[in-house]
Amino acid sequence: WGVYNSSHSIKMLSTTSALYAGFVSDGSNGASNYHKACAMTISGTTITAGTVVDFATGSTYRSAARGLAATTTTQGLAVLVSSSNYNTYAVQLNVSGTTVTAGTLSGALGQAYSAASAGYRLRLPLISGS
Repeated sequence: WGVYNSSHSIKMLSTTSALYAGFVSDGSNGASNYHKACAMTISGTTITAGTVVDFATGSTYRSAARGLAATTTTQGLAVLVSSSNYNTYAVQLNVSGTTVTAGTLSGALGQAYSAASAGYRLRLPLISGS
């Protein structure tokens, strides 16, 4: 499994909790492409990672362009851009301890990139509120 440039983000939700989201692929264009999320707790020098959750699979959502924002101390917002149609998608990631539960992937939110710029990073600033 390989990773794509700019396809990984980690955000601190609190001083003892973090949320990771990233894209991994075996190089195919099929269901082997996964956006994954994982919650971690931090205590001193010990980091405990929870079970990895797949929140979007398949070539439709294959893209290195994605972002992650912490929205509350227990929630994050992941955004990805499809390499097949360049539409932007979003999903809420809920964290409880080291468990991540992914919400429903949104419908297309509109085109964010053209084919020439699809490899650029998508950055999300800190979002407060709902």
